[in-house]
Amino acid sequence: MEELSKSIMPIQGKIHSFAKLVFRQMWSNKQEKLIRSLRQKKYRKLHQQFVVEGFKSVNELINSDLSIEAIYLSDRIAEEEKLDPGINFVVIPDKTMQSISSLSQAPGVLALVKIPDSQLNTGSLVLFLEELKDPGNLGTIIRTAEGFGVSQLVLSPNCVDPFSPKVVQASMGSLFRLPIVFGNLDALWQRFGESHAFYAADMQGESVYQAELRNSSVLIMGSESRGLSKEITKRAVEQLTIPTVNSLESLNVAVSTAVLLAEFRRRFPL
Repeated sequence: MEELSKSIMPIQGKIHSFAKLVFRQMWSNKQEKLIRSLRQKKYRKLHQQFVVEGFKSVNELINSDLSIEAIYLSDRIAEEEKLDPGINFVVIPDKTMQSISSLSQAPGVLALVKIPDSQLNTGSLVLFLEELKDPGNLGTIIRTAEGFGVSQLVLSPNCVDPFSPKVVQASMGSLFRLPIVFGNLDALWQRFGESHAFYAADMQGESVYQAELRNSSVLIMGSESRGLSKEITKRAVEQLTIPTVNSLESLNVAVSTAVLLAEFRRRFPL
């Protein structure tokens, strides 16, 4: 294991500890077609796989509990870094790497990963996102949720796919560690209705700084354009707002989520 780790060190120290990974796959047109197809949600759902790109993201992935199907390295990177050919990843032509990458500038390393099968479980602070459509917002919220100790993130079925390339990039590795579940409000209510308080962000709600909050809570954030649905507002959900000055209409949903989670964590430190 030590010898293997040393052979990885030339990649600027960004990828290490490949000892637990064993790859027996060879590059083929079939693999290329598969990776290209995973840019689309329907194929990610069909194959239950997604793609991770970049040295930092792949390094975060290696140190997570997710199941890695394969890691591909461009021959340009392999040649420049004079890597030991015995290392367990698949080297492919740089031109091919550029072709299969979803980024404007392919970083030279790409991993194929199995989508985890997560279920609703226990936890004090749960975040529910309804109809979020922007991948950048979702990626930022995933990173923020991990930072503030959210136990799990629940997405309504019509949210943007958390395993899309843009969300994966924006989450900066938090996607690999934060449990993410798809579910509707009914499932959430059945699971947490008796044990948790439900709060929803709304412009007409009570100031989050004055409201009485509970440690065991479900925080609901609505869509960027429509806000909360009628299904949420008709339930016994306490509505919270973030006071602003100069009659500001609203904050970005990712910013609002961060502010609200920060107040929960201020009251109930980890």
